[in-house]
Amino acid sequence: MRGWFQKSSRFIIAGALAAPFAGPQSQALAATQGVYGPTSTAIAKISVIIPAMVSVTNVSDMVLTAGEAGEPIEGSGEICVYSNANALYKVRATSANGGGGFSVSSDGVSLPYEVMWADDNDTQAVLSEGNITDVAFLGSEDVDCSDDVRSRFSVNVASADWQLAPEGVYTDTLTLEISPT
Repeated sequence: MRGWFQKSSRFIIAGALAAPFAGPQSQALAATQGVYGPTSTAIAKISVIIPAMVSVTNVSDMVLTAGEAGEPIEGSGEICVYSNANALYKVRATSANGGGGFSVSSDGVSLPYEVMWADDNDTQAVLSEGNITDVAFLGSEDVDCSDDVRSRFSVNVASADWQLAPEGVYTDTLTLEISPT
């Protein structure tokens, strides 16, 4: 009996902790206690809270090579963003070399670059390093994007920024943080 009481106590505590997260869609928890007798019946309401969640997959590294003078260095990737919150999400991108802007660097020389984001609904935004987007994007309702809803991000190094740069391999680590709305 003692072991059951301990498990029961944890259940009640867990129910009490869940109450602050209860929103307009949840019901108040109101356990009914049994009474002493030949049989005793207690009733406990069970509530499962599933928070808004997202996943981002199919992201690949980018290796970009400068082309003709006067042309920007560009690259893009199609990725899968899933959200269980009506498929809507926002994006925050950070640069390991950042500090207010995106940049690739080599031997102390930095080149700024721009990051753009788009979804299949033609919602587009130029990302600002370290800041979450003002607009919400439409992601997939399937965790593996089997519905063919994709998101895209692209990077662009302006020709004026790379043409006079010394030869080298310029790198950065771009972190993409996806948040449900």
